[in-house]
Amino acid sequence: MSNNLNDPNSQAKKLYEKIYNLWSHVGINDDGEEYRYPNSRSEIKKSKKILKEIHKLDVDDDYTKEWIDYIEDTIKTADTKYPKYKDKIITAVIFSLLGIVGIGFLVSINTYKYPEINYNPEWFVTTKSTDLLWNTEDPKEDELNIKTKVRLSKGSKLKPIASVNKKWFQVETDDGQRGFVPFTVLKGADKAKSKKTVWTFKKIGGKRVDTIPAKTLVKVIDREESRMSYKTVKFLKVKLDDGRVRWVLEKNFNTLIFDSIPELNPDYNFSTTEKAIQQNVIGDSLKSIEEKYGPATSYIKTKNTYQAYFKQLHVFGNKNKYVGLLVILNKNNVADSTRLMHRRGRHFYDKILLVQQLKDLEITKIFNYTFYLDNIPKMQWWQDFKDYSGWFTQAIAWVIKMGIYAILLFLFFSIGRMIAGPFLQIFTYTKFLGNSAVKFVNFIIISLFTYLLYLYVVLVADQWFFIGILAFSTAYLWYSSLSSTINFDRCPSCHTIYAAIKLGTTEDGISKSTSSEKVDEYVGTTVSYSGSTKVNQRNYIRWNKRTTSVYKNWTENRMCKVCYHEWGIKLAKKIGESVSYD
Repeated sequence: MSNNLNDPNSQAKKLYEKIYNLWSHVGINDDGEEYRYPNSRSEIKKSKKILKEIHKLDVDDDYTKEWIDYIEDTIKTADTKYPKYKDKIITAVIFSLLGIVGIGFLVSINTYKYPEINYNPEWFVTTKSTDLLWNTEDPKEDELNIKTKVRLSKGSKLKPIASVNKKWFQVETDDGQRGFVPFTVLKGADKAKSKKTVWTFKKIGGKRVDTIPAKTLVKVIDREESRMSYKTVKFLKVKLDDGRVRWVLEKNFNTLIFDSIPELNPDYNFSTTEKAIQQNVIGDSLKSIEEKYGPATSYIKTKNTYQAYFKQLHVFGNKNKYVGLLVILNKNNVADSTRLMHRRGRHFYDKILLVQQLKDLEITKIFNYTFYLDNIPKMQWWQDFKDYSGWFTQAIAWVIKMGIYAILLFLFFSIGRMIAGPFLQIFTYTKFLGNSAVKFVNFIIISLFTYLLYLYVVLVADQWFFIGILAFSTAYLWYSSLSSTINFDRCPSCHTIYAAIKLGTTEDGISKSTSSEKVDEYVGTTVSYSGSTKVNQRNYIRWNKRTTSVYKNWTENRMCKVCYHEWGIKLAKKIGESVSYD
């Protein structure tokens, strides 16, 4: 090989020697010779960069080629020994950002604005004088001493906002007042269409007479409820285009006035505190208040003031919880005072860690349920399914609904795992922490993020048990997954992650465990008399039930590619069970 420094072989030799001297791990091989080896991901990265320069040279010396091959093989081997920490952390950060974006998307699809709807103005005209109510509950004046209604004259034109339980409409008057009227006082209430071919009756409880084809338009003359077969059934008295007048089951008809009108979400609520209300409501305009808490449920003018009712507000005081807030506004639509409405009992979770702080911050304004639900006619098949055979299909529908909710909540709680990803990765890659310490830190991080999301959902949904089970299950699933990775892939000695190789398994034999419980077996009933009174005595024999479970045990053997430490993970699988009684 030429010693000319401009010779490609000499240049290559100089470069691979630079790589070799870069490696800081020094050892002695079986022949007593010193050898070097990359000792970090940084050394591997620098070596690859120099190796690229070598590949640009036209090397033809066999000895130099052998050294280059040796350098390449060593780098490839070392590349598998040291995890790509930076890549892993970058990936975790990306998923964390995706989680934050996911939260942002959920925020963006929720709105406090009134929906834009298409409706027939002629249908939303009152057929008689009626009350514009502040709430759909009992409109009587009570101890709150508030104005609960405004009288609307016959022929009043109303703008629909939303429907409530297919019984009421939230409407707005020409002068801007807002409240509720029963749909039966509106001109469009008599328009209905059959969902399918239906039977008709000349009287309620009478025999079937004839049928009405599917999608037939009818005029509703009357509505009645009747107690039949242990349940209340709703009937419509309808008139057809051919002059027939018949009674039909209401469930088989769509009342057309509800089409395209969104539904007021009955589950929407906004948790806050008296302190926050005093700070954020008094002295503020109605428009600003609605931007914070959602549209007022009703807005009614009085002689000298205006009253805006916010049914969705759940206000927590020192000792009580109140559902609904009445805001008294002056002529400039600025809040002068407030009045807490219906007092309710407080849940135990109101006193747990961070709940009060989250309520004071009004964290639920960040993201909440949609204020108005879209009315989707294409989902009528779902309602038909629930009504198909009464309680049975309703039970199936409930199970399906709960399953969907569970999946959505699992995905929501999993966002916490995504956001926490970078923190989990940093502690997992930190070598000064042992495996037990890393698992403990992971437990704290996952628990904290899941707990915060759990508190948020609890405050929004005002439920805790079912949500708590899902939150705990989600946190346990992710924690178990991370712990398994640490057990199998993080060296207990040098604490390098993803540096383990499999060394096979070791059979550890069979083990048994026995549990016992008391059980009662019914053996019959003894009849006796006490005077003229018959006495039935149910008889039982108490047994001691023993359950013996059989397990197959084995050890998964691992070795660290960095420090060559060997360890094992003991595992067991249940392979049988026997039961005995004594």
